[in-house]
Amino acid sequence: MKLRLFTAVTAMCLTIVACDSAPKEEEVSSDVNIESETTSPAESKQGEEAFAPASNYKSANVTDEELMQLADLSDQFQQISQEAQMEMMVAVEEAGLQVERYTEIQQMSQNPNAEPLVSEEEILQFEQANISIDEIQSKIESKMIKILEDAGLSEQWYQNVTRELKEDGGLLSRYQQIMQERMQQQGPPQ
Repeated sequence: MKLRLFTAVTAMCLTIVACDSAPKEEEVSSDVNIESETTSPAESKQGEEAFAPASNYKSANVTDEELMQLADLSDQFQQISQEAQMEMMVAVEEAGLQVERYTEIQQMSQNPNAEPLVSEEEILQFEQANISIDEIQSKIESKMIKILEDAGLSEQWYQNVTRELKEDGGLLSRYQQIMQERMQQQGPPQ
C-alpha cells in the first residue's frame, strides 16, 4: 500500500512539474531518476497527450474541492519528493558511485538482455546505495502518510483521486488549470 502511495505521489509530482511553465532555480532536475519504483516524465506525459484538453469537463467522482485539496497536498509532496531526491543522490555518492553510473547499473539490472559490465566493487556500492534509498523512501512515505492523516484524508482517497486524474483527461486538464491559477496567485518564484 505504501509503495503504491509513493509511486502515485512521485507520478503526481512529475505531473505538477510538467504543469509549471517557469522552471525554478531550486528545483531538482527530473531527468535524473534514481528510483526503480518511479514513473518517468515520458510515461507521465503519455496520459496527458492522449486526451484533448477539456477545461469545462468535471468528473462526477471528483469535485473541485477535492482537486484543491489534492493541489495543497501536491505542493507538500513535491517539496518532500525534491528533498528525498537530493538525499538519494547523496546516498548514491556516499556509497561510492556517481548518480549516472548508478542509473546505468540500475538499467542493466532491469534488462535481462544487457551484458553486465559491472565490477564487484560497483555491485557492492550499488547494493549499499539501494539500502540507503530504501531507508529514505520509507521515511518519506511516513511523512506523506502523516500529511494525509493531518489533512483528514486517507491513502485510499488519495489513490482514488490520482487514479481518476490518470484516467480522465478532462479532469487532469482541470487540475492543471487549478495548479496554474495557484502559481499565478503565488507570483514568480523567489
